[in-house]
Amino acid sequence: MWDWVSKISELQAEGMPFALATVVSSKGSSPRKTGAKMIINKNGDIFGTVGGGNLEKLVIEDSRKCLTDGAPQVFNYPLTSKVNQCCGGTVDILIEIVGVGPRLYLFGAGHVSQAICHTLQGTPFQLHIIDGRKEWLHHPNFPKNVIRHAECWDELILNNDWNEKNDYAVVLTHDHGLDFSIIEDLMKRPLRYRGLIGSDTKWNKFQNEFKSGGYSASEIATITCPIGIGDLGNGPEEVAISLAAELLGLQKNS
Repeated sequence: MWDWVSKISELQAEGMPFALATVVSSKGSSPRKTGAKMIINKNGDIFGTVGGGNLEKLVIEDSRKCLTDGAPQVFNYPLTSKVNQCCGGTVDILIEIVGVGPRLYLFGAGHVSQAICHTLQGTPFQLHIIDGRKEWLHHPNFPKNVIRHAECWDELILNNDWNEKNDYAVVLTHDHGLDFSIIEDLMKRPLRYRGLIGSDTKWNKFQNEFKSGGYSASEIATITCPIGIGDLGNGPEEVAISLAAELLGLQKNS
């Protein structure tokens, strides 16, 4: 039996969405029996097998559809000439989706980011940290399931496949100038939420700079600053609780 558990852990660490196809029942003559598993990513790459041939082709196609829809489903496959199979039996295959939930990108790996990750651990959010400072990016305070990005922030923003329904971003770096550059770039991307940590004074200054740069009021309004549901306190844990409540509320109503 192949080590599908380790493969799942590997793909989750990479932050790559995938489908897990499992034979849940089989009748008559079939290439694989109950429990056989195959992993399929959004590119159609596969790991493991549920039987090969045209059956496997159909499972890959259905898995990619499930990845797009974001919902699991059980499919029945008759192994007859209609699907270019001559086994004569049937198989039911459950296709489950992993890693398709909302993604939260935290730009900056400081104390607030660490607290946010702990607060949102166990929720549907897939957590991503972006920071060029290795000692902060790999800080032991981060939960193990956090996905870390060491590349430059502008490369990630440019190359990422942003989704306006499921992608959230919060900017909280150690430098106000860097905060401005990142949030300005994020304004041009399709996102469900763009958050910027900071005081009213910081936000007023940023708004004036955006206006001077030719940005409209509607564009500036796509940025949330301060972040969170209200002033619950200035400590990292308090900010994290406030932001988590805001994001979970948005996701529930999306």
